[in-house]
Amino acid sequence: MTVFAYARVSTLQQVNDGDSLEAQVKQVIGYASSRGLELNEDAVFVEKGVSGGQEFGSRPAGSKLLASLDAGDIVIFPKLDRGFRNTRDALNVLHTLKEIFTALTCECLSTLRSDGRINEFNIN
Repeated sequence: MTVFAYARVSTLQQVNDGDSLEAQVKQVIGYASSRGLELNEDAVFVEKGVSGGQEFGSRPAGSKLLASLDAGDIVIFPKLDRGFRNTRDALNVLHTLKEIFTALTCECLSTLRSDGRINEFNIN
C-alpha cells in the first residue's frame, strides 16, 4: 500500500503570491499522520496553475497520479474541490479508483474505513 496526495491551485498568481500550495501539502501530511499513514514527499502530486474545471485525468499531475495507483493504495486530497469542480468528473474518478481497489480520502469524504478496507459505494 502506498499513500499518495494531490494539491492544486488554479492560477499562477496563487503559486507566486500565496502559500496555498504549501498549506495544502501540510494539510495532507498532517491528515496522513493523524491516521497513522506514511506519506512520502515524493508521493505528493502538485498541480500549479491548473483550473479545476479541467478533468482530473487530463491534468498533468492528475494523470500521473492515476497512472501510479495500484490496488490498496490511498489518495488524500486536502479538500474535494482541489480534485474536482464537477460531479461527473468526481464520480468517474471514484469509479476508476473503485475498480482498482484504491481509496480516496479528504476531510469531507472518505472511501477508507477505520479498519483499512475500502467502503463500497454503488457507482455505476
